[in-house]
Amino acid sequence: MKRIREMSRSRNHPLTAAAVVLLAGLSTSELSQAALVTLVGTDFNVVYDTTQLGLFGTPQLVGDYLVFTPNAFDAQSLNGAGTDTVNSLASGIQLVAHTGYQFGNLSEAAVGDYLMQGTGTLVSVAGTFQATAVANPLTQTTVNLSVSGPLNIADGQTHNWTAGASITNSTPTDTPGYNPWLAQASTINVQLADTLMATTTRGSGGSQAFIQEKFGSVELVVDPVAVPLPGSAWLSLCGLAALARFIPLRRRVASGG
Repeated sequence: MKRIREMSRSRNHPLTAAAVVLLAGLSTSELSQAALVTLVGTDFNVVYDTTQLGLFGTPQLVGDYLVFTPNAFDAQSLNGAGTDTVNSLASGIQLVAHTGYQFGNLSEAAVGDYLMQGTGTLVSVAGTFQATAVANPLTQTTVNLSVSGPLNIADGQTHNWTAGASITNSTPTDTPGYNPWLAQASTINVQLADTLMATTTRGSGGSQAFIQEKFGSVELVVDPVAVPLPGSAWLSLCGLAALARFIPLRRRVASGG
C-alpha cells in the first residue's frame, strides 16, 4: 500500500521589482490572499510571496543567507503501513542584486533528522533547486539535491542528515547554450522543491520510519561589478608606465653607461 500526500502545490510566478508579472498571473482568489514581503539586504534584496512558501516556512535574511525553518515537514510510516511521501514547493522568491553588484553563485542547504527501527524500513530525501533569470525565462538552471551519506541506520535512534545543491556561472542551463548567465542577471527567481519519503513494508510489525526537514537555506554570493576605467584614466596610466621606463634610460645616458 502506497500513500502519497502532496502538502504544497504552488505555481512559480516570476516577479518584477513591482511584482506586476506575478500579480498578473494570479487568479482573483489568489490575489486576495497574496502578500508580498521585501527583505532588504546589504548587497541584494529578497521579494517573496507568503502564499507560495509551502512547508518551508517564512524565510529570514541573515547576511548572505535566506534561512527557512520548516513547519511539520515530515514523513512517517508505522508497522508495515507502506510508503508516506511528503512534497513541498517554495516558489515566487525573487532575488534582486543592488546596483553595482552581480550574482556569483547560489546554493541550497537542507538539514533534518531520521529514525528507523525494524526490518524493511526505508527513508529518503530528494529535491531540486532551480534559478531563472526574470529577463529571459529560457535562461534557467535546475540541479538535484545531493544527500551527504546514506540514510540506512535502523537502530531506533535519531540521526541527522544534510543535503545540498549549488548553481554557479559554469552550471549548464536547462536549455543548452545560455550559460554563463548568473553574472549578467540582476534579478532572478529561485524555487526549492523537496521530497521526503518513509516506508515500512507489509508484515514488519513493530517497525517505524520517520524523517523530517528542520532547516533550509539559500546562500547567495554577490560580488561587486568590475567598473572599467574611463578613457582619460587609461591614457594617464599608459603615460605613467612609459615615463617609468624612460626615467631609468635617462639616468644611464647621463652617467655615460
